[in-house]
Amino acid sequence: MIHWFSYITSEHSEYILIFISLISFLESFIIIGSFLPGMILMSILGTFIGSKKINFYYAWISSTSGCLLGDWLSYYLGFLCSNWIIRCHLFKKYNSIVVKAIYALNKYSVPSIFFGKLLGFTRPIIPVLSGMLKVPIKTFLIPNLFACILWPIIYFFPGIITSIVINSPKIKQNSLFKWLMLSVPILAWIIIVLLWKWWREEFSTNRLWLNRYINKTFFLLIISCLLLTISIFQLQYYPELNVLKNLIYNIII
Repeated sequence: MIHWFSYITSEHSEYILIFISLISFLESFIIIGSFLPGMILMSILGTFIGSKKINFYYAWISSTSGCLLGDWLSYYLGFLCSNWIIRCHLFKKYNSIVVKAIYALNKYSVPSIFFGKLLGFTRPIIPVLSGMLKVPIKTFLIPNLFACILWPIIYFFPGIITSIVINSPKIKQNSLFKWLMLSVPILAWIIIVLLWKWWREEFSTNRLWLNRYINKTFFLLIISCLLLTISIFQLQYYPELNVLKNLIYNIII
């Protein structure tokens, strides 16, 4: 797959942005996104951004456009064709996720739409469920817009960092620095998942406030945040970080 991407970027660079938009669209469209390895595909594209074979801003805009088109079309289809979608075999297959997503949308519409976009297992179903549940268009569009802007950056980032680390002799010589850098996106991803889980958990109304919100997920979230903070703090003592910052700056600017 990497060789195929290399061929496209070198021989048919005019099509790569269309391909990025298409991947982002399919990742966001109803159930189809559940079958695509979005994290892998976007990370691979990120490696080409890191090696400057693809312009960062062009890729970002293309991906965001595909996300918005896929999400808004899914919302529209959910709004108009809810009866047909409910009877769809693929929709029934993911019934457990659908039930949890419906609960989250009914109770916390805005954060569910925003965080649901960032998680692979809810990304393709949150927009169509929002349409089926008749979530007001303004309530859906605002968090969805910000999530679609943020989503490509989060998914491109591991590939960009990997490409820089591999191609920079000054960085790849220090293995401890590389592991610390790897821990940052992994911990950030874990935090997003835990935050979503903590937010949507159904708490018993007859419990005290502390028992309702200070639970196992909350403590795992705090531990993950502390580990991420420690990793970021430790990275400040490595001169390789300045090299990495300059390389990222050159890619973005």
